Amino acid sequence: MSALTKKVIREITHRKVRSLLTIVGIAIGIIGFSAVSVASSQFSQSLAYSSDVTVQPDLQIYTEPTRSDLAQVLQSQPNVKTVQPRGSIVTRWQIGQDTKLIQILGIPDFNTIKIGKFQLLEGKLPGANEIVLESGARTLSDVKVGDTISIQAGSTYRNEKISGFVQTQGRAQASIDGKAWGYMDEHDFEGVFMRAGVTNFAIQIKNYDQRYQTLDQLSTVIEAQHIKMTGSDVGRDTSVSDIANGLFQIMDLLSLIAILLSIILLVGTITSLIAEQVQAIGTMKAIGGGRGQIMRHYLALVTTYAVIGTVLGLVIGILAGYALSKYLGGLVSLNIGPLQISPVQLLIGLAIGIVTPLLAALIPVSIGTRITVRQALSGYGVENNASSGQGLWSKLTRAIFGTLPQTMQFGMRNMFRKRLRSVLTLVTLAIAGAALLAVQTANFSFNSFLNQVYDTYHFDVSVSISDPIAQSTFQRTLSTVPGIKRIEGMNQDNATTNWGDAALTGVQADTQIYHKDLVAGRWFNSSDTNNVVIISKDAADKSGLKVGNTISFNVGRYKASWHIIGITRDYSQIGPGKFGVLLTTIAQMNSLEQFPADYVQEVMIQSTNKAPSQAYLDDLSRKVDKAMSAAGYLPDVQTPQDLISQAQSKYQILYTLFDVVTIVIAVVGAVGLSNALMMSVLERRREIGILRSIGAVGRKVAQVFWTEGISIGLSAWVLALVLGIPAAYGFVQVQARLLAPVPFAFNPINMLLMLVVIVILAILASIGPVYAAMRVKIIQTLRYE
Repeated sequence: MSALTKKVIREITHRKVRSLLTIVGIAIGIIGFSAVSVASSQFSQSLAYSSDVTVQPDLQIYTEPTRSDLAQVLQSQPNVKTVQPRGSIVTRWQIGQDTKLIQILGIPDFNTIKIGKFQLLEGKLPGANEIVLESGARTLSDVKVGDTISIQAGSTYRNEKISGFVQTQGRAQASIDGKAWGYMDEHDFEGVFMRAGVTNFAIQIKNYDQRYQTLDQLSTVIEAQHIKMTGSDVGRDTSVSDIANGLFQIMDLLSLIAILLSIILLVGTITSLIAEQVQAIGTMKAIGGGRGQIMRHYLALVTTYAVIGTVLGLVIGILAGYALSKYLGGLVSLNIGPLQISPVQLLIGLAIGIVTPLLAALIPVSIGTRITVRQALSGYGVENNASSGQGLWSKLTRAIFGTLPQTMQFGMRNMFRKRLRSVLTLVTLAIAGAALLAVQTANFSFNSFLNQVYDTYHFDVSVSISDPIAQSTFQRTLSTVPGIKRIEGMNQDNATTNWGDAALTGVQADTQIYHKDLVAGRWFNSSDTNNVVIISKDAADKSGLKVGNTISFNVGRYKASWHIIGITRDYSQIGPGKFGVLLTTIAQMNSLEQFPADYVQEVMIQSTNKAPSQAYLDDLSRKVDKAMSAAGYLPDVQTPQDLISQAQSKYQILYTLFDVVTIVIAVVGAVGLSNALMMSVLERRREIGILRSIGAVGRKVAQVFWTEGISIGLSAWVLALVLGIPAAYGFVQVQARLLAPVPFAFNPINMLLMLVVIVILAILASIGPVYAAMRVKIIQTLRYE
């Protein structure tokens, strides 16, 4: 074994604390990067299966119960690729005292599914009196294979046994769209829901651009068969894929942040290591060591540390990342699958963990090997170049901190002795603080936005049903429910525009529940004829449309070009791929879709209580549900808080990931500070000895390093404020571009929260170094190398 190898091994084994700190510093950086990277890629791969729009139906046609062989007739038409007949119903699933919507599909033959294929994750396919549920249903209720659930069929509830759980390609999870999905055998489906035939035809076409023309053509064919159409859906549901794509891009951004922090931590760790070796370098030169030999020794030492730390970091980081992806998947009941690591991830991890420390070591090693023996050995560990104290900086610091105890002044001064190390530690902690501020601001902006949305639709309870009825029927049905002050109708349907999907929303012209917030133009009046519309401000911003322009759109089979009379603030349709809101009157919307003028599918209810509590609204919603159910309807009753929770659940994964990354960043910052302080203790053993020799007890010595740690933390907080507010604004803008254009909102309390977190991190990071400093004895400093 060569002398160089022996020296490297001795360095690692003899100075265990320093070796441990260096390896931990490298490992933490790699753990942070690999955990975020693995969790991101693992979750992305699994979510991509559920968000694949290419496997979704391009068209769906709903009919009265009919024969399944109509699918063959439709498939023979031009531009039709595949037709899947099935039963379909949206009903309710009773969970305790509450109910949730569930869409059930009746499948004629599970072995010949062409559209909506799924993977059986658990259990078996359903037989008689059985149902297989989409795995996301478990986010709504804690159910398992073999349990019995109650499904509403008409005015009664039927018990169905859960035979298994599946994951359907291209279908959103229940936590995202707020609705569970299930599959039954078509024969059993027809018996339970008393329907003699299939009611839904899922269709994929050859040329997607011709979807509206194809729908018109198929509608004509169906009418020629004397079969009544009850509805249609045109286009693929891209809402989940749009959210997924935005989520993936933000995950990539978080991975880059993890890489940056890992590099900063590694540079700080290795720089501290080499700086601490100045005296040893002088000793090696004094006994004849050449510059090249010394450089090879320290680069070999750094490489050894890097390999150990990187391997350890990759193993722990990969396992932690997979556990994180499983946790994120559990939030939406998404099957993550087996662990898959790409060679690129390993190569990047190895490059960061091994190459970065070597590059970080080159400059300090090169500089360190240039100094003379006298420079290296002169008073190492004791401050010997103090200025006269007459400079502006000295006068300023004395004026500010002169009243503090000398040990605290000593701790503050230590911040400026190893400036590069202090800067790297400050930057790492400041990034941790700025990340916390950015995440908290994003959360605050999103929640403020949701409250703003439901200030626009200022109802206390809303109730919707599957098929529109006369508004007077709603009012008559709910007339016996106490606590209702006002009922207003509303209709909403999906409209396709050149700029994306919009929500065509019909409200009463004399509405008192919908809050009008016009920024241009006017509201509807009695002199308006058909073909007028008010668009939301976000729609106007995206399209450049103004009052007086015309907007063209499609709603299923129906086409329209309406005159814009106003622009309003209505952010209810903000989201990826969403264009905004097209607001009109109920009568005009019904005229377009060929319904009677007073028909509505939903009503907004205002209670007699001017400041109702959530408990009051929950009680009112149960009474509304009971009244509608007693009249034979399948109502979907919700309070604003229900809708807010549903909207938040769509982005729950994102904000959970933000929180995890913030924790990783905080750990990296704390480890960086702890390493810096521990190196400070090692470098200042003689100074500690001097303090001990003049009577300083352990508490006084500890005060020096407590002060240094907290001073760095407070300085990092100031820097984090400078960086954090612009970063928070930029972060919200990135989120707005990739996910939902949420307006920026800032809560000053988050600055205090950031201060508390940084100070706590500084205190925790200082515990180990302070304890080590308190244990240093005078005799140990005299024996120091």
